[in-house]
Amino acid sequence: MPPCPHNLALLLVFAVLLPLAACRTGMPGGTTGVGNFALRERTWVRYDPTQPSKSPRPLLVALHGYGGTGQDMRRLTGLDAVAERHGFSVVYPDGLDKRWRDGRLAGDGVDDVAFVTELVTAQLRTGQFDGRRVYLTAMSNGSFMLYRLLCERTELFAAAAPVAGGMAPELLATCKPSKPLPLLVIQNTDDPLVPYAGGPVASRDGSRGYVAPTGQTLLAWRRWNGQSGGVLDGDACNSWSLLAKPPDGTRAVLLDFCGGTAPVWLARIEAGGHTWPGGRAYLPEVFIGKTSRAWSASEGMWKFFSAL
Repeated sequence: MPPCPHNLALLLVFAVLLPLAACRTGMPGGTTGVGNFALRERTWVRYDPTQPSKSPRPLLVALHGYGGTGQDMRRLTGLDAVAERHGFSVVYPDGLDKRWRDGRLAGDGVDDVAFVTELVTAQLRTGQFDGRRVYLTAMSNGSFMLYRLLCERTELFAAAAPVAGGMAPELLATCKPSKPLPLLVIQNTDDPLVPYAGGPVASRDGSRGYVAPTGQTLLAWRRWNGQSGGVLDGDACNSWSLLAKPPDGTRAVLLDFCGGTAPVWLARIEAGGHTWPGGRAYLPEVFIGKTSRAWSASEGMWKFFSAL
């Protein structure tokens, strides 16, 4: 993604901080940012609703999956339309080489925790956004990165909603969030790449790392958020079951676990694949499984965030 020509000087001046530079590009309505972080050019796109706001807006950070870009995340999720309806902004960072260094594999010197931290800080410096309402969502490799950010930079975020991704077992064993954090876990039970029950990711030999069982991840976050009990459906104080209309073979079960100082919810998409519920089917079903139409992850997570 080429830099905006009038900002090339900024790229040469700032070696650590991310200067906010912007030009219009890509999908309609998006503002592309380019900056220099640790001598590497980094890019992102941000969508702002067309209706002006008299006060700082909420900001949602959305991390794409492996092989994708911020623009791809916009197309996949439809979050721009949700942001337009509800008056928040979405920033979609680009991972270098179309991936995030989430800690599962050997490092290569790219510090994505620091990059996202500085990107959020730079957005807040503009004065357009409410630092108490910065939220985080992600897909696949982005969701593994999301959990790493929640463990290492908990203070940046007000809540999070990972989709079709999980916690690496080694991260689960070492994670120490600095505060209770509201969490909506959105996981598909028939995901062929990130297994709901845990195991190797996208390969049988573990060459791309492992994911902890969804139940273990939920139990850990419930404990960190001051909740007691297990992760069975019977522990939920509220639950809903939604079937797609017309039927697509999937069902969304939403579980609200009780107690503690911050909520933990699970949106379990039964028979869903490695997909964004209610989003775009980016590959044929034979490769990634079903994209559920029973529930919209994009609308559902915003309802969760805005109710806090």
